[in-house]
Amino acid sequence: KDSIGVILSKREGLCLPDGLRLIGLKPINPKNQLISGSHLFNENDARKPENDLGYVTSSCYSPTLKSFIALAFLKNGNGRYGEKIKVSNPILKSEDLAEICNPIFVDPNGDRLRE
Repeated sequence: KDSIGVILSKREGLCLPDGLRLIGLKPINPKNQLISGSHLFNENDARKPENDLGYVTSSCYSPTLKSFIALAFLKNGNGRYGEKIKVSNPILKSEDLAEICNPIFVDPNGDRLRE
């Protein structure tokens, strides 16, 4: 589908299978805020630079979902929906688990729009 940025989105670096992809994150405990700038690691991996899989770009509270939510870039992100991931911010001494999900949190198919 033609849109602004469609040409740039087809660049080789953005099309690698294990490249960074935009994903959504829901903390396992909905009351825990995921901090922007935090880095992502597999649940059982040590927090080392070579294990870094991506980072959180933004975070907020969703009154619709009654949970904090976040957007992030994650290696091979769209192939990992439903998995748990460690969200770590060593500067603020914060570490949480989150579920990887679609970055469209509410009505991903647009059904509410068409009602």
